[in-house]
Amino acid sequence: MKELIAPYGRALKYKIALGLARRRANNHHFTKTNRPPVFVIACGRSGTTLLHREVLAKHPDVCGFFERYDLWAGVDIRTDAVNLYQVGDEASCVMRQDDLKEGARERFERLFLNERVVCERLVVEKTPINAMRVEYLNSIAPGAKFVHIVRDGVDVVRSIEQLANKAGTRIAGRPLQTTWWGAGDSKRRLLLRDARQLGYFVDELDQLKTHAQVGALEWIMSLMEVERCKAQLGDRMIELSYADLTTDARRILLVICELLGIQANEQWLANAVETIRENPRRGEYELALPPMMQQSFNCWQARLGFDGRAQAI
Repeated sequence: MKELIAPYGRALKYKIALGLARRRANNHHFTKTNRPPVFVIACGRSGTTLLHREVLAKHPDVCGFFERYDLWAGVDIRTDAVNLYQVGDEASCVMRQDDLKEGARERFERLFLNERVVCERLVVEKTPINAMRVEYLNSIAPGAKFVHIVRDGVDVVRSIEQLANKAGTRIAGRPLQTTWWGAGDSKRRLLLRDARQLGYFVDELDQLKTHAQVGALEWIMSLMEVERCKAQLGDRMIELSYADLTTDARRILLVICELLGIQANEQWLANAVETIRENPRRGEYELALPPMMQQSFNCWQARLGFDGRAQAI
C-alpha cells in the first residue's frame, strides 16, 4: 500500500514546494544580505556534495543551500532540467546571460539572499548542473564567487553510468524517473538538444548511445561552459581538483576560506579534515567515444593532469 501511495505523496510535496517558492519569490517585503553568494560548481559526481554539505555548510558563518530545485524553479522554471515540476522542453541544461529573464534577479535575491533566512551568514549554494550555467549565475548574482571542482573524467563518467542505471523514485503524473537523468530521462534529452543548438559535437551526437557516452558529453560541456567565463570571473573563482581536496584537505580548505572571507577556526577545520577521506581508486574502465569527443575528452584529461583516456568508437 505504501508503494502505491508514495508517488502521489511525492507529487504533492513537489507541488507544495514550488507553490511556496513562488510565493516567497513574489514577496517584496524582505531585506537583502549585502554579501554576494558563493556557488560550488562542477559536473555532477565530482565531489560537490562532500565539499558543500559535509564541510562548508557546517561552518558557523555559512548558510548552505543544497540542491534546492524548488527555489531555482521559483526563480525561473526553465532551470528544472530533471522535470520535477513538469516544465518539459521549456527547461534547459545550459543557461547563459541572454537567458536571464526580467525579474529573475529579484526573485533570486528573495529566495536565496533574504536576510531573515541567512542571518548575516555567507550564502553558499550547490546544484551540480550550475556548472553549465556560470554565465547565468554571474548575471543573476553580480559579484558572486565560485568554487569549481574538477575530477578525473573517467571516474565521473563511471559514477554517472552507475546512477543512470538505477531506477529513481516514482512521482505520480511523471514519466518513469531515473536517478541521474530525471523523469523520462529529461536531462539527457535536454543535454543533447542544448549541445546541438550550441554547436557541441553536432556531427557526433547521434552516435552517443550509452549513459557513459552522454555522461562524458556532460563532463566536457560543464568544463567548457566554465572555461567561457574564467577571464570574466578572474580571482572570484578558485579551481581545485577532487584529488587535492581528498589528499591535502587542510591546505585546500584554508585557500577556500580565504577566497570566501570566512575564518577557518580550528574546531571546524579539524572536523572538516576528518570528514574528507580519499576514495580508493577503482579498476580499469573502458570509455569509447566518437573521434572529436574522444580528442576533446583526452585533451581535458591531459590538461587537468588526469591519467585516464577514452578510446575511439
